[in-house]
Amino acid sequence: MNENNGNNWFLALCGTNHRLTALNERAPLALGHDDLANGHLELMNFGHVFEAVVISTCNRIEFYLVLPVGVDPFNVVKHFYINFRKLDISELEEKFYVKTELDAVEHLFRVSAGLDSMVLGETQVFGQVKEAYSSACMIKSAGKIIHRMFHQAFRTGKQIRTETDLQQGVSSVSGAAMQLLQKHLDGDRSLPVILIGVNEMIHIAARHLMKSGYNNLIFVNRTESRAHEMSNKYGGSGKPLSELKSVLPEAQVVITCTGAPEAIIDQNMLTGAMEKSGSGLTILDMAIPRDVVAPDMTDPRLVLLDLEDVDLYLKEKQQVREDSVPKAEDLIRRRIEEFRYWYEHAKHEPLTERVEHALERIRREEIAEISQDLDDDTSRKIEEFSHRLIDRLLKTKRRCKKGKQVS
Repeated sequence: MNENNGNNWFLALCGTNHRLTALNERAPLALGHDDLANGHLELMNFGHVFEAVVISTCNRIEFYLVLPVGVDPFNVVKHFYINFRKLDISELEEKFYVKTELDAVEHLFRVSAGLDSMVLGETQVFGQVKEAYSSACMIKSAGKIIHRMFHQAFRTGKQIRTETDLQQGVSSVSGAAMQLLQKHLDGDRSLPVILIGVNEMIHIAARHLMKSGYNNLIFVNRTESRAHEMSNKYGGSGKPLSELKSVLPEAQVVITCTGAPEAIIDQNMLTGAMEKSGSGLTILDMAIPRDVVAPDMTDPRLVLLDLEDVDLYLKEKQQVREDSVPKAEDLIRRRIEEFRYWYEHAKHEPLTERVEHALERIRREEIAEISQDLDDDTSRKIEEFSHRLIDRLLKTKRRCKKGKQVS
């Protein structure tokens, strides 16, 4: 579609993902849950951004933008990181993709459906897209184009989940890891299980084990208080990392996923634990770099699984999902055609949200100048008053536009 099409704005996507960048390159770009709101605010402080949503996951960072014709989407993203993170991403430009108009829409639909994920058909990204959109709605960085596009993406994702087998079975790397681990357990729910670290993977593992009936959980973390928080939430006990060597012989299953720069379990700890316990040991190591040093011994009682094993397991399970891809893509094409009809008409309409963004920016700037000298109660009242004033001004503008008499 022609970007200009008689109007002065266009829809764009600028981002990068796991196919183009390594984890260490994406990590500084990521926006955590607590960063999303401020990130959307920062984008809307740019006078040439009409609408914006940022999707940030461990595998991607994507900016969906409505911009004036002639504005380079990568330049917007580059200046965002300079202002927001004091980070210059100029050298990464070749690793960012830019898609415009319906190509950007199609990409979002594929992301929401799990077609663009590391794990084909994963469901976790759908919730992350919804979280990003909700944040944009709260900040009012989402306007009529973003609203329509994301709601259509949600409907498309839901339809694909219900009408195809794309999301049957394994739905995430974490889920695949737990299924693989389950294959190596003997079904005894009383087995002591050690979980090392406090992060999303460990939370997923603890929930999975709890639902499966395992209740003898030992949480280990460098900060003991966080290990106790986990045990309070999921049951079991909490231990500091300094006691790992002494508690290791108690376990027959270990799940570890820390951010330690070096291995925390070496060969001496493994052999010592197995000699002391007299039983086998199954370890799932999901850390990068690995938490467990691969032993130079062969012992049938020791099962050591890592991300490479999970990757092989995923490949075995992919065929059913891959067979569903053509149907999923056909559904996306149909939804794109539905969106195209609406979008071609929207391109001839002015973006009234631009006025709202300008007023909101002015409101925040004016309040920022005086709020630091006011007490909390007065600041709250002025904040509420300014919101009511902007809302009334916008409602008056809309009534005038419709030709109604303003009293």
